[in-house]
Amino acid sequence: MEFKSNLKKARERMNLTQEELAKLLYLSGQAIYYYESGRREPSLTTLVKLSEVLKTPITTLLGLNQKEDIAKETKIKYSKLSKEELLEIINKQLDLLIKIN
Repeated sequence: MEFKSNLKKARERMNLTQEELAKLLYLSGQAIYYYESGRREPSLTTLVKLSEVLKTPITTLLGLNQKEDIAKETKIKYSKLSKEELLEIINKQLDLLIKIN
């Protein structure tokens, strides 16, 4: 499953409309529509906020299951990296965000 499907599934699990989720994230309702339709991908900062609001791990939103091959073709940037490389990038980005906040 890819990000757009995972996002919609997580949003619906929380019983939120696209507009309600957007308001919680201080985004336009159209932004959530774009994410769920695959027209756009969120920034790392927005991805972290989505994870927090939806109470869903980032790896789940991104469709990264440790039992799966992360390097398979997806619409997620860095899709050609190995599992270890991708997790290292995510962890470094999260560390930077924590230091900024």
